[in-house]
Amino acid sequence: MRNYRHHQKIWEDSSTLLGEEYYSALRELYDLRMQADYGRISVFLELTPETLKINLVKVEFLIKEIKLKLGLNQENNKNDDPNKEN
Repeated sequence: MRNYRHHQKIWEDSSTLLGEEYYSALRELYDLRMQADYGRISVFLELTPETLKINLVKVEFLIKEIKLKLGLNQENNKNDDPNKEN
């Protein structure tokens, strides 16, 4: 139960700092992980190739949004262009 409480704090902080969309995504991903790792029964989503694909796309989008909020994409784009001097 200790790990669940730790995860609960992360979920709550994500909701407070980033919004409900991030909170929901983390809860769904945790549910999928518990199914994959431990064979637990689904709470939110059934573990299927389709739900994995959908959630991977969702996570990639949310990570890009976080990077934009933190200004990380601008720095990464500079490093990606071999013609630009650092």
